[in-house]
Amino acid sequence: HRDLHSFPTRRSSDLLVHHIVRDDRKIPILGSLMTIEDAVSASGCGKLFLMLAMNDIGTEPIETLQADWETVLDRILEKNPSVTVYVQSGTPVLYNAGYFTRENMEAYNAMLQTVCQSRDCVYADVTRGMKDENGFMKKELHLDMFHISSEGAALWVNTLHDPGSYTPPLSPEKEKTP
Repeated sequence: HRDLHSFPTRRSSDLLVHHIVRDDRKIPILGSLMTIEDAVSASGCGKLFLMLAMNDIGTEPIETLQADWETVLDRILEKNPSVTVYVQSGTPVLYNAGYFTRENMEAYNAMLQTVCQSRDCVYADVTRGMKDENGFMKKELHLDMFHISSEGAALWVNTLHDPGSYTPPLSPEKEKTP
């Protein structure tokens, strides 16, 4: 098994969920271009943490994003049935701007939770502790409107270690916490 941190990836803008699904975008891994499901297989991992499509919010209807997520998860799980997939929520926005709104993020995260339940994956709510009283990202946790600070990253990591952050899969044979 390799540490997934050792796998080089493209810029996040190249890993939009619609590129992975509709363009069959390949990811550079260990000097080869692979589909996401082949990259998971090559890694030998037993747990996979995903956060994709933040940049797709507002540019695609939520129904399209849901279908894309379902396709990505189906492809990963078909090739890697023993892998437990953890789908991380999107982080809160600092303020409403264009299509990056609190409402769109909440709808996106609700869709992710639905997809996880339908695909027997674990939903990881990384927004816990990041939101202010109005549901926006706490000001001290951001660098700009979209990127979190080192304090925000530390909270994110701590949240991933908290079993209370997870909605377990419906199937009892799948792991329930990381």
